Amino acid sequence: MKKRIFNLELNGKPVLGFDTGLNPQAFAQAKMALAISQPGSIVYPNGRIETWQPTSVADVESHTSGNMIIFGPFFPGEELSDIINTAERRQEAFDLFRYWLRARIVMENNRDYDTPYPGIEGSLVISSNNSSYPVGTVFFPPASIIKRIVDTEGETAILNAMRYVHPDLTGEEAISFTAGAVLYRIFCGASAFVRNSIDILREDLREAVFTPPELKAPGLDPEMAALIKKAMSQRQQKKTEEPRPSAESIRDFIGNPYSKPLSSWFRELNEEELAKIRLDQEQYSRKKELTVKTRRFVIRNTTMLAIIVISALSLALIVRGYIKQYAERPNTIGMTPAEVVETYYGAFGDMDHMLMEACVINRAGRGDIEMVINFFVMSRMRQAYEMTVIMMPAQDWIDAGKPESVINVFGITDLSLQVLEEAEERVIVDARYLLWLPGNYFVEEDAREELFSQEDFVFPPPGNIESWDILELTLHRGAWRISAITRNQ
Repeated sequence: MKKRIFNLELNGKPVLGFDTGLNPQAFAQAKMALAISQPGSIVYPNGRIETWQPTSVADVESHTSGNMIIFGPFFPGEELSDIINTAERRQEAFDLFRYWLRARIVMENNRDYDTPYPGIEGSLVISSNNSSYPVGTVFFPPASIIKRIVDTEGETAILNAMRYVHPDLTGEEAISFTAGAVLYRIFCGASAFVRNSIDILREDLREAVFTPPELKAPGLDPEMAALIKKAMSQRQQKKTEEPRPSAESIRDFIGNPYSKPLSSWFRELNEEELAKIRLDQEQYSRKKELTVKTRRFVIRNTTMLAIIVISALSLALIVRGYIKQYAERPNTIGMTPAEVVETYYGAFGDMDHMLMEACVINRAGRGDIEMVINFFVMSRMRQAYEMTVIMMPAQDWIDAGKPESVINVFGITDLSLQVLEEAEERVIVDARYLLWLPGNYFVEEDAREELFSQEDFVFPPPGNIESWDILELTLHRGAWRISAITRNQ
């Protein structure tokens, strides 16, 4: 930005020029001519404010390549940012910054003048006696002009300006933050916020991510280090936290220009103290970097992490439910082989396929279980539509006197068992019974369509099939289970 603010002669008179970086056409499209109506301010060391007004716009080929330049009254100051960033001028930078801070507070307290561009970018200060202005006079150019120059310079200029400006603060809080950042640069010899990505730098500024000044500048006065940290701290979150120091309190603490030299804010450290500080700095850097990365990862991936947590909880609940359901499933522990067989056939009428599955292993009775499941699904679907019990257990139907109004009957009756073979872990059982089914199951498939289409059609009554099974039971994990069924009908 050095070449964008310069003094030159125009029509035989010295003037101060601002190179907008825009050709005439772009200048017109950006409506930069309006900047001529916006004044700047010159603040003298005694607090007097003088208005600086741009006077003209022109294209001066000798200084730029066709860019439009905004001109105004001559001011022979240096850019404060250049002085602060020059290592050999640290003491001078400290004193001139004291002037700048006083001038900025004067501007903040006098609302009759336009607010300067935030931070120190574009501010000019008189640094020597070779001028018509006294040393310490500060010039704040029109904010719109400085913004245009910074934007035109590109990312590097934007980053350099941002390092001293909090993105969310205004008024006195913004001035305090800038003061802390500048004092850090002067005392520590480097910027507090060093990232070279605009988005990451903005996050660092908001979260106060910087190496503490007492670690960056070994021997720095503890009170000065504390003041700098508080000035650049995060916005106050709780009433118990200390507020950011005011701009006036910072001004009073650092004192008047030339009142206390830079070196007096340091004390010499021995080698042992320096070694400890270097170790603390290394440990702090590692810990801080990990903390910042973790916090930002969580913030940026809140939705994803929430989904993961919810999914994990859901999975845990599903697994817990499955385990609970599995634990509550029926089993045959403690039953004799005969009781297992009775339980298996008794589950037909209740359409309890889970109880049937608990009685078998090795896919024994798979056809029976699938039949029961089909009857169960069909009956529940019809029951939902017709609001009545669709399927009646066979034994209940017989006990009720075989009412003719009931046509859908299912289940097993007249069960008789005989043990054919019995060993320690194997038993063979002969089972004889009647399997009751709805009457339409006994109508030949090729005759159903013709029969059901007759106007006087009446559903046939339930019927039964006399069955004879040979069942093999095996002792499985401490419980008797049916391992094979051979059926004869």
